Amino acid sequence: MATKASLSGKTPKFSVFGHTVVIPTGEQARKLFFFSRTLDNGEGFQILTGHAPRIEEVMENRPANQKRFALFIRRTHSLLHRDRLEKLIPELFSDLNTHMNSWPKNDQVDPFANSFGLMFHMTMRSQCAREFADDLSTLHGMGELLRFWNSEQEFSFNNAFTSWAPGSVVQKRKKAIGDLYGILTDIIKKRGDEGRCENDAFQFMLDQGDTIDDIFPYMLWIVFIGTAPSWVVSYFWPLFVLRKFIFSSAIVANWVLMFLKTHPEWDTKVRNELQSLCGEHCPDLALPAHVRFAQIPLDAWEGSTPVMEAVITETVRIVSTEPAFRRNIGGDVELNGLKVERGEFLMYPFGIEQMNKDNYPNPSTWNPARWADPAKFEHDRSQGKFLGWGIGMHPCLGMRIAKLYIKFTVALFIHNFEYSRVDRSGKVYHDVPVPNLSDTHCLLPKGKGHFLHIKRKSES
Repeated sequence: MATKASLSGKTPKFSVFGHTVVIPTGEQARKLFFFSRTLDNGEGFQILTGHAPRIEEVMENRPANQKRFALFIRRTHSLLHRDRLEKLIPELFSDLNTHMNSWPKNDQVDPFANSFGLMFHMTMRSQCAREFADDLSTLHGMGELLRFWNSEQEFSFNNAFTSWAPGSVVQKRKKAIGDLYGILTDIIKKRGDEGRCENDAFQFMLDQGDTIDDIFPYMLWIVFIGTAPSWVVSYFWPLFVLRKFIFSSAIVANWVLMFLKTHPEWDTKVRNELQSLCGEHCPDLALPAHVRFAQIPLDAWEGSTPVMEAVITETVRIVSTEPAFRRNIGGDVELNGLKVERGEFLMYPFGIEQMNKDNYPNPSTWNPARWADPAKFEHDRSQGKFLGWGIGMHPCLGMRIAKLYIKFTVALFIHNFEYSRVDRSGKVYHDVPVPNLSDTHCLLPKGKGHFLHIKRKSES
């Protein structure tokens, strides 16, 4: 509907849960959606909860929420600082290696399930408490909980209709909030009783004087989107984007592997780039792959991987087409002759721009060569053509670390395994996979070929 409306120049308007939702179309509307200070993205997300507050309540709570939000952003920037990320690289590769060593040496796997565990472990390592990241049984339990929240049970229009029911997803989430709060409180108490400090995000916030009531919403939002109190949902929206793309990193990494398998010329380019990095920074072939990769500095991973950057950007362009939401908290505005009143919602699907043939010729074709000029990425973001990492007032805070997650995962995987795309019965697929854009959760390929048959190389 949104794409057809965009082509026709019309601005659709419909009602959901008693709230009006507008789909903006055209350049003026796009700029307003992404750059206006009166269109709030956190409040926009509330449309999916089924119980968005009245606009009067939103404005009454806004000053206190903005104060919390400012603290939250400061902590996030500190935790994603380059010095901290540099120190994390060896641990992240060690975690990846632990997971990949647990996979079969020659068998069929579901990459969309396996990579979830990889990304979740790295997120817990970089953004949460060491007690979680070091204990695989605890990690697995929390991962299964998140898998429940992040599957068909995630925020959706269908679930919002039944949010009041005692056995609903919303009610189950509320119980889990209390359980997680208790776990984090116990960690603080145990560290205090033992006089123990750890080098992790949790300890960093404790050292800044943050209390459990400051730390808990952060951890909740980073790891378990959709369970947080309403003020967290409303004003920690940039961390939804961070969380979204950290966990979507699993999907992007899978699609990178799928596309590389069907585009051998790009597979060769990626492998050559990685080989060059290792040769420059860790030429000792006697060391395990994960140790060699871990010795490549952050500057090189970010600044000397133009091929991987192009591959990731093109993959995100194709698979990241979900809608963004806003709510008008200012005065009435006009879009293409249609009034958007105060308190109404707006929805903008990324695919309107990223799959637009005027922006990207043959938009359904995976072609990383589009990004041969490194300046094109920022240019297209500034023009509102590429929306995958957020633009305007709400860029993705997690883009940097999400890209690292993807690069690390792809690098270690293609070094350790030979692989082919197969269906459940083992039939090999050689065609270029096409994302099922109706599957907004896992974005599996259309058809049956979404498994990988992996074979561990003798040298790993």
